[in-house]
Amino acid sequence: MRSPIGEAVWPKLSQPETKFDPDGVYETKLRLDNQSGKAFQSTLQEMLNEHHKQVCSERGKTVKAAPLPVTEVEDDGSPTGELEFKFKLKALAGKEGNKWEQRPKLVDAKGGSIDPNKVTVGSGSKICVGFEVIPYFTAAVGAGLSLRMKAVQVIDLVEYGGNEFDSFGFQQEEGYETSEEAESTTAHVEEDNGDF
Repeated sequence: MRSPIGEAVWPKLSQPETKFDPDGVYETKLRLDNQSGKAFQSTLQEMLNEHHKQVCSERGKTVKAAPLPVTEVEDDGSPTGELEFKFKLKALAGKEGNKWEQRPKLVDAKGGSIDPNKVTVGSGSKICVGFEVIPYFTAAVGAGLSLRMKAVQVIDLVEYGGNEFDSFGFQQEEGYETSEEAESTTAHVEEDNGDF
C-alpha cells in the first residue's frame, strides 16, 4: 500500500534506531492533516476489523483488538486535528541462524534512487510511504496491525543537520556579522597564546 503524502516526524531512514532494539529499526512517523489522516485511519480500521473478526473466529472466543499505530497530535495539550502514523522496518529480519539485512528503499519525487549514505531525511520533509500491512496476534496485546515500511518517496527534502538558520525560522537582520577574515585572525591569536 501507499500512504498519503505527509510530514516526516523523527525519521530514521538512513541509519536504524538501536536504542530499544540492538539489531536496529528503521522508522518514521507520518503526520497527516485531519482530512487525509481520518480517511487513511478509516481504511486501516476496516482492515483491523476484518483481522480481529478472523482471529475471534479461529479462537472461538472474543479477543481484544490492539489499537492502530496512530496517535492524535497535540499542541500544549490541545488536539490539532492532525494524526501521526508509525511505520517501522527491522534492520535485521529472520530468525536466529537465518538473518538478513534489509532497509527501506528511498526515492525522490521523480522515482530516482536516493543514496542513504549521502542524504539523511530529516523531520519536516514531505514524504509518502510504501508499506505492507502485517496482521499479528498476541495474548497480551490482542489482534493488531503493524505498518511495515518498504520504501519512502521524498517529495520535499529537509535534510537532517542541514541549515539550522532556516530550520529555526531566523531571518537576516542588520547587525553583527562574522567573516572569514575575523575568524582567521582569532585563530592566529589563539595559536600565539598557546606558546606562553
